[in-house]
Amino acid sequence: MGRIYFRQFYTTFVEFCFRTIVRQWKQTSITDSWHKFTEYWLDSTLSEEDKRFIRFVFDEKFYNTAEGLACFEPGEDYDVKRRRLYDIERKFAIDGGLIDDSIAESQR
Repeated sequence: MGRIYFRQFYTTFVEFCFRTIVRQWKQTSITDSWHKFTEYWLDSTLSEEDKRFIRFVFDEKFYNTAEGLACFEPGEDYDVKRRRLYDIERKFAIDGGLIDDSIAESQR
């Protein structure tokens, strides 16, 4: 039931953007501007540790996000990893204009 809390309206889109960049998909339904924004955002905004986290979770060897999270650092608590991803996705959504920062802060 805890997973429902982490699924926001923007989650599917943000995860698709991340997956597109990490897996280097060329033919997708996202626009060039979102592709460029995602690529730039991942390269310039995240710490090296967070980049490694995102690259691992969205790697093509995993069927879905939950599987990638479960396999990343198996000794770590799953809910902590889920929260970490949620925070990264939320920041992407704010920076990309998908949600308003003042509204997002009140929902935290």
